[in-house]
Amino acid sequence: MCAAGVVAFASVLSNTKPADRQYLLANRPIPAGSVLEPSELSSAAISLPASISGNAFSVEGSLVGRTLASPVQSGELIESSMLDPPEPPTRPVSIPVNPDSLLGLFPGERVDVLAVSPSSAASGSSGATSTGAASGPAQAGGAPAESPVATAASTVVMRGAVLVAIAHSSSGLTGSTGTMTDVTLGVANLGDVEVLVAASQTSTVELVLAEPSDGTGPGPGAARGAGGQGAGG
Repeated sequence: MCAAGVVAFASVLSNTKPADRQYLLANRPIPAGSVLEPSELSSAAISLPASISGNAFSVEGSLVGRTLASPVQSGELIESSMLDPPEPPTRPVSIPVNPDSLLGLFPGERVDVLAVSPSSAASGSSGATSTGAASGPAQAGGAPAESPVATAASTVVMRGAVLVAIAHSSSGLTGSTGTMTDVTLGVANLGDVEVLVAASQTSTVELVLAEPSDGTGPGPGAARGAGGQGAGG
């Protein structure tokens, strides 16, 4: 709120009846994007008109941890319109992931979850396929045709999950030993939990930092990762 807004707010206070309730104010200038902490809040006895009091806060616990959508000045009343919407509650699920994919990621960040299918060797393994090729008849001279190599394929099974916690494996986060590391992710509903558990049972799971514009929820590979079942609640 600009200085003119603070003056206007002070004018409202001067024309109201005697104070009869405590409301929370900022005790220093706080920039937009800040997560509110107890040390940044103070209370004052103010009598507010109904048009303002319904959007103000009296209980510190209702503000601590909320994110400011716009800056506030020292001594300014904090109203709900100044805050980002609260994060929806999440359902935690723990799954093993490739430790290599955790490098540079930290709890609290949103991540996309990828399922990487195992690759097949070229030694005539059954079911090995590649685009535009298949196991054919013997080559000239009687030598059997080599089965084509199937490269590992990855699909996005979940977008925008919250990385709640990382349980560091004994080998650290190098991934060089092939050891998996358990992580806890926060998702929206039980259907999302089922998608992630199914993906972890059939594929190697990797995480990448999410792009906010991609949104949240099951990705294009969710149905296949969940055995053909959608992510219904």
